[in-house]
Amino acid sequence: MSEPTVKHIAIVLTADPSGGGKFQYSLSILDAICLFDAQKYKISVVYEDDHWCEFIPKERCTVLKFRRSFLERVVRKGFLIIPFLGLKLWRNVGGFIFDLLRILRRIKPDIVLYPNNDSFVYESTLPGIIPIFDLMHIYHPEFPEVSAEGTAGKRELHYTRVCHYARAILVDSEVGRDHVIENYAIDEKKIYVLPYVAPPYVYEKNINTNVLLQYNLPDTFIFYPAQFWKHKNHIGLLRALSILKQRGREIHAVFVGSPKNAGEEVSELIKNLNLTNQVINLKYVSNHELVALYKKALALVMPTFLGPTNIPQLEAFALGCPVITSNIYGIPEQVGNAVLLIDPYDPEDIANKIEKLFDDGNLRQKLVNEGYKKDKEWNLDNFSHRIMSIISELM
Repeated sequence: MSEPTVKHIAIVLTADPSGGGKFQYSLSILDAICLFDAQKYKISVVYEDDHWCEFIPKERCTVLKFRRSFLERVVRKGFLIIPFLGLKLWRNVGGFIFDLLRILRRIKPDIVLYPNNDSFVYESTLPGIIPIFDLMHIYHPEFPEVSAEGTAGKRELHYTRVCHYARAILVDSEVGRDHVIENYAIDEKKIYVLPYVAPPYVYEKNINTNVLLQYNLPDTFIFYPAQFWKHKNHIGLLRALSILKQRGREIHAVFVGSPKNAGEEVSELIKNLNLTNQVINLKYVSNHELVALYKKALALVMPTFLGPTNIPQLEAFALGCPVITSNIYGIPEQVGNAVLLIDPYDPEDIANKIEKLFDDGNLRQKLVNEGYKKDKEWNLDNFSHRIMSIISELM
């Protein structure tokens, strides 16, 4: 009897820890494929920056590092806006002159995963799997982070090429699937729903809240870990806190995230609403500190305008933190009855739900219990099996 053929999977890791959700998603994809049967699947990990070294299980994977030359950075930027003929030329010659494409040509994987939504998926001639996280440049062009200064055009060109060249596209929800079908000429069979999963570090043992002593945090606070993009709607949350303050409820909030395009506006509003003593911005924290913040927080409050779904509520579910989040797009599908849903455009509704959760200990415990159930329903094992079934179907 002949030996079964071993399938060779490569994963390209380019996300930066400061990238938030894309980095967490990349971690989950990496951990998921490393759970595959080593007798059936060979895994090659090709990474760019050394911050990945601590996360890659070297005993399971072949590990390779690639580098971008100055020439590549300059030329690649230009290739985002050149006509279609330029991309065809790039695909023919890029594999001979640029490091990552050269490495992939040399190791010849059967399929390549690009969890950071990289343009490499259509620059390489190898079959690739890539996520489309969202198409919010189409549905919410009012937010400059997805539309301004040519961003919408670049996203549109990128996703058009992704839909044409990718072997398979991963989306987070049925809503995400519908969005892709509505906006691009694509074979629907190429689209696979792969719901997000909490990143692996939330399940680490022996992390306790003592790591937060250095920050001198209040005993009770709500928590929002999100970069300060306008669509994250820190503004709506601050206005809700101001409403509560007018009712005599002085509730503290802890933010974690880099400034981005709403950082200054958020800082000014904190001062103008006289919330300086209530709002703490820790900026960047380690994964261990992030986990401890979830464990200590009274609730995660995430009034985001964009979806289709998001990862923080999944982290909260795993860590026993009640959740208040936006009633938009695919989020109701994602969270079920494990959260309080809010209208992110209505600070009064946000304030009412925060107040309700503060005043009702039974409700908080109910949400915690429902969150644990959701976490058990869809965890890393389920996520891994789903990816493996997709790859098996493609190969």
